[in-house]
Amino acid sequence: MGVVLAALSALGTAWLASGAMGPMALALRNGLAWLGLAIMVGAASPSSRPVWPLSRAVLAAVVGLAAAGGLVTARSTSASVLGVALAAAIVSSWRQGIDRRAMLLAAWSITVLGVYRLVLLSIPGVWLASEHIGAWLGHGAGRLAGRPLAVGATYAGVELLLLMVCVYLSWVVEGGRPWWRRALAALVALAGVHTAYLVLVARSAELLSALPVVQPPAGQTRYMPPPWHWSDVLRAAIPWNLPLLAAAGHLAVLGSAFRWTAWRVSAQAGSSSEQAPHWLWRLQAGRLGQAGPAVAALALGMLAWYVPPPGTLAGKSVLALDLPSTNWSPPEAGRFGRTAGEGFGTLPRLVESLGASFRRSSDLTEADLAWADVLVLLPP
Repeated sequence: MGVVLAALSALGTAWLASGAMGPMALALRNGLAWLGLAIMVGAASPSSRPVWPLSRAVLAAVVGLAAAGGLVTARSTSASVLGVALAAAIVSSWRQGIDRRAMLLAAWSITVLGVYRLVLLSIPGVWLASEHIGAWLGHGAGRLAGRPLAVGATYAGVELLLLMVCVYLSWVVEGGRPWWRRALAALVALAGVHTAYLVLVARSAELLSALPVVQPPAGQTRYMPPPWHWSDVLRAAIPWNLPLLAAAGHLAVLGSAFRWTAWRVSAQAGSSSEQAPHWLWRLQAGRLGQAGPAVAALALGMLAWYVPPPGTLAGKSVLALDLPSTNWSPPEAGRFGRTAGEGFGTLPRLVESLGASFRRSSDLTEADLAWADVLVLLPP
């Protein structure tokens, strides 16, 4: 039961780190991610007989979990997800047999989600495809709900479904036979949970109207926090954090599937070949399968976390055409609207902060053009 809780905690933390739970303050997201990692580590505490020698196991756990914690709290969502995969892979090394297989299953699935996030933010075509899939799911749910639903990948739960598909397929091939009944039952349950979530999103306006309106007390100002009330909490969360309900439903289905699955057992003398581990488990049981999630998560996570040093324009000259209609005044505090964004007074400071020289010219003489490396033509 402890490993089931650890695997579910890892999957939930990965969803949280990917941003699939809806908008959330960075400090809150990091705090919840640390809490999820703590639950995972505590639930999958090392067995009495470590797979590695004790000194090596402790050193690897400390170093690996420290690296995973750093990745999880990164601003890059792909690095955060891969940090969770790294932590899950480390925790899997503490266990043996079926327990390790369950944690490796979660670690590999989370690694796929992390790679997806990295590709999603790097290749426009992948991002557009995910948005189209989200729009298609929303359109179908809107027809069921009787309300049009226009959503993208996040509120359609595309990342929730991606991770669920990875876990589901691995779980199907890792479980014992007959497999088709439990596969069909789990598929129907997962599809039902996600459909119910999308219908709930489509009906979120009705949910908000059904909540009681709490009147602020007399003398309440906008700068004073109002008294706590559950209705205000739900109003702030609907529809923005409704993906939390979808994640909870998916995890409940997975928890039931993990808990009552007759996992394949290792082939022994006299045992039936039908109970021998699937080729996927034989791959995971090897060195590549055990270290693969950790190596991939650490390498790709550091790549996603890396921020190249800022560029420099040292030794360059920037010339701007100075028209009578060009506004060179800097922005003014408290001034808003369209006219507030028409000034270019901060452009010289930006260019000089990068090490270049800046000059304005109203006639663009040959001497000015010969001096300049870059010519800036601003709109009138």
